[in-house]
Amino acid sequence: MKDKTAIYSDEICIYISICANSPLYGKIALLIADLLILSVLIFAIVLWIPGLLLVSAFFLFFLGKYSLWNFYGKENLIINTKTISYQHDYGFFKPAYTVVPFNKILNLQVAPAKPIENKELLVKFSSYNDDDLPIEIYTISLSIPEEDVRRLNTLVKQLFADKMADEYMLPHIHLN
Repeated sequence: MKDKTAIYSDEICIYISICANSPLYGKIALLIADLLILSVLIFAIVLWIPGLLLVSAFFLFFLGKYSLWNFYGKENLIINTKTISYQHDYGFFKPAYTVVPFNKILNLQVAPAKPIENKELLVKFSSYNDDDLPIEIYTISLSIPEEDVRRLNTLVKQLFADKMADEYMLPHIHLN
């Protein structure tokens, strides 16, 4: 299934939101697995089997997190000229944004999400460290349609063209 993307720019930051859209059979399988682990957890509580209780609670936690991602998962990114901030939204809980700073211009590297089907792409953000060696900053874990990657690339180029214009007091460049 195709992920849903939303890309917005306010000319200071680029905001990206990608929703995970899992197939129905996968969601049903996860729901059945959750119910099975939950029944084992209840069984362990009723008969008071501490080892089984801990193991089933451990499995339920990780399987529940994976289930929330497949039902409600969304990946949010905020890009500006100095940092990339990302957050994995699980629907019922949202961890804090993780901020990754970088020193130089941001590059996008695009690879096909599936070797056979080239309709959806995975995007890697990279930059350069102080020694001008390339470093990977972030990889989007969900696939993005090609037209959204082109739009994102244009917005990133525009963001850094405006930064360069501000640094050298040049007029702003508008890419049409």
